[in-house]
Amino acid sequence: MLITSHGKPRAVVMSVEEFRRLKAKAGEPVPAEAEPKAAATLRAADDPLGYDVSDFRAAALRMAEDFKSGRTREAIDAELARVRKSMRAAHD
Repeated sequence: MLITSHGKPRAVVMSVEEFRRLKAKAGEPVPAEAEPKAAATLRAADDPLGYDVSDFRAAALRMAEDFKSGRTREAIDAELARVRKSMRAAHD
């Protein structure tokens, strides 16, 4: 992807794989930070109110609907109290 400023090319964004390929083709060393690293799998934390957050958009819409209807009022109040307590403990 080409990034322009005031109609002039300023930067290029490419995948790390393409960057490494071009460096190798040019006979140039690849910076250590561009070398492949061991893969890590990130997983979203479970939502404390029990929503399936694997589809965040759908979960957010459901949360909003439940909040508006008052169905989750008690659980939301409990979660807010937990967060506030945690924040107070972090500041003490």
